Amino acid sequence: MLELTLNAEEFDRPSIPRKESTLRHKRSYSFIVLSLVVGVLAVLTDVAIGALVFNYSTLWEAFFGISFYQQILRFQVFAAFVGSSLFMFKGLKDRRRAEGMLSALNRCGRSLNRAKNLNEIYELTLAFMELTLGFEYAAFMLVEGGRLVVSRSRGFAFSIPLELPLNGSKGGVTIRSIKQRKAILVSDIVDEPEYVEPDFHSPRMRSEIAVPIVIEDEALGVLNAESKKPKAFDENDLTMLQILASHAATAIANLNAQDQVRSYTDQLEAKVKQKTDELVATHDKLIKAQRLAAIGELAGMVGHDLRNPLTGIAGATYYLRVKYGEAMDKKGKNMLGIIEENIKYSDKIINDLLDYSREMKLELSDTDPKSLLKEILRTMDIPECIETVDRTRKSPKIQVDLAKMHRVFKNLIKNAIDAMPSGGVLTIVSLQKNDKLTIQVKDTGKGIPPETMDKLWTPLFTTKAKGMGFGLPICKRIIEAHKGNILVESDVDKGTTFSVVLPSGTAVHGEQEIMFEMPRKLELGGT
Repeated sequence: MLELTLNAEEFDRPSIPRKESTLRHKRSYSFIVLSLVVGVLAVLTDVAIGALVFNYSTLWEAFFGISFYQQILRFQVFAAFVGSSLFMFKGLKDRRRAEGMLSALNRCGRSLNRAKNLNEIYELTLAFMELTLGFEYAAFMLVEGGRLVVSRSRGFAFSIPLELPLNGSKGGVTIRSIKQRKAILVSDIVDEPEYVEPDFHSPRMRSEIAVPIVIEDEALGVLNAESKKPKAFDENDLTMLQILASHAATAIANLNAQDQVRSYTDQLEAKVKQKTDELVATHDKLIKAQRLAAIGELAGMVGHDLRNPLTGIAGATYYLRVKYGEAMDKKGKNMLGIIEENIKYSDKIINDLLDYSREMKLELSDTDPKSLLKEILRTMDIPECIETVDRTRKSPKIQVDLAKMHRVFKNLIKNAIDAMPSGGVLTIVSLQKNDKLTIQVKDTGKGIPPETMDKLWTPLFTTKAKGMGFGLPICKRIIEAHKGNILVESDVDKGTTFSVVLPSGTAVHGEQEIMFEMPRKLELGGT
């Protein structure tokens, strides 16, 4: 604001020589120009600098045709007009600057909301603090495990290793800002007792501003700016930083929400996949059970239908051997032998069909792994090219159906022998772990191809020239009837190991007999 006070005397004094008049005119004109400059400066700096008093007299009208007093009044009006115009221009400039700053803040907020991780939020926030707000030294601090930690900084020559306890034991303006949930402006750090001097070499700071990052009354961190100059920040800086902190808080909240949604989505997808897999597995089991039931029914019918003609063939063969055996030549006797051999093989197939289809009844007896395998090996014809290693033990005691368990291990040992036509090592081992007994049958044969492994337990599947593919499926039924399990491991050209896992002691069912039923035909609501 410019105020001019004039105390001019009347200018009707006696005439003054031209030289002196010209000198006074120049002095008066120069002073008028000075008054205009001072008025303009007063407006630009927004400071009222006082009053100017004029006490000059001259023969002004001799040169300009008007009195000196009138000319001063004209310059005063002109100076006031210029000053007012500049003041209005300055106000308009400040308003446009504020509008531009708010617009930049909005753009920054939109960019923050698109951030994909915390690193992007750090960089966007600090870049705005440095480039737009003009903060020379700035830091983005987050709460981690009861401490306030500098996550990212700008202006310093290296990363700031500053950590402050949230309990305030080390003080700190930023800690007070978090605890009070409000922005703090420190004009001069010299007068701030809570200011914490960093433990590293850094420029000497004189002023500081700290604004908490808050989401639903939860303080996540602090936006902090410092300056080497005192009174470097004002209320406008504080307001702008508060708006920026609000945008940063929203961005972090959105990021956390996205992480939660992503986590929930992943969990839901995993759950859906799990349920889908379970449903597919259940469906496969139903289909398999239906097929097995159909095979069981078919096997029962075929077995009974074949048993009667096979019995007739066996009886006729016996009659021929008894009646005409002595009269037959060598070739005739060989033919009868082939018929009898194939009758036995056919009878075995029929028995397999019936065993697979009928209910299984266990008649339990006490034994041990050593006694069980010794009796089985004694009744088997093992080629001389195969070395047999029996590492079974006499413990623990087990309860099994001896006849059916003989069938299981005879089948496994025979398969091992067939896998080593050129010789090898057959190893039988018993192992005990907790209440489980495992008996392993190992061979050093050609192994089982991976594409065959999944089909081993499927009825009517076989890789042999002779056989119906009921051997291993029946073994599996017998072991499962004993509440056990049978597993297989194989390496091509190295060998195969079948592991029979059984409950030890009386864990099966005591002295009771158990009936194991084949899956019956399933009604699936269609034909």
